[in-house]
Amino acid sequence: MRDEKLKEIEEEDFIIYIFIALFVLKLYSNKVERKYRIYNDTSCRKRYHYINEITFIVAMLISIYYVYTNLKNDEVNYLAIIANVLSIVGVIIFLYFEIISDD
Repeated sequence: MRDEKLKEIEEEDFIIYIFIALFVLKLYSNKVERKYRIYNDTSCRKRYHYINEITFIVAMLISIYYVYTNLKNDEVNYLAIIANVLSIVGVIIFLYFEIISDD
């Protein structure tokens, strides 16, 4: 039981590191988008859209992972599942708009 809880804490730490990397990527994406808006550089436009798509996909995978791990637990936290499913829906909407965006 104790080893299992320590493993869960290590997994949560790893996911937090991933979120930190995603925040740094989003900051870089904003910098690239700013360059696109100022200089109208089309390569920057493609790059910031690509970075945004990657970050949304990773965030969605993390939410799916949380739903999966919560469902396999003996004590299912339905509130956490609902929150993560809503998060997945939100990320899918953002990803959709990022993909169809022509700007």
